[in-house]
Amino acid sequence: MSSFVPDHFDDHHSSSLSGVQQVVITAIRATDALQREALALLPVGHTDRSKSLNNLANRLSTCFDHRGNDEDLDQAIALHGEVGSMAYHTLSHVT
Repeated sequence: MSSFVPDHFDDHHSSSLSGVQQVVITAIRATDALQREALALLPVGHTDRSKSLNNLANRLSTCFDHRGNDEDLDQAIALHGEVGSMAYHTLSHVT
């Protein structure tokens, strides 16, 4: 899972967290899932797809900054690459 929630976190550990921490973890998981669902709903070529890709890539980059998980960084780079590719193809059709 790509979020600020540690990979080793599970519901068993939730009893040691405060109510606020549990709410934050739940919100982070929900945000992550919603961003991925929003991206899945936007087909290639949709005008808002690059914005959604960029938002998810930025989130993954922030996750990498906090957790140091190479998978987060790899996904962020791939998504930013897709955004760049989309921009290139858009510009090549204009000129």
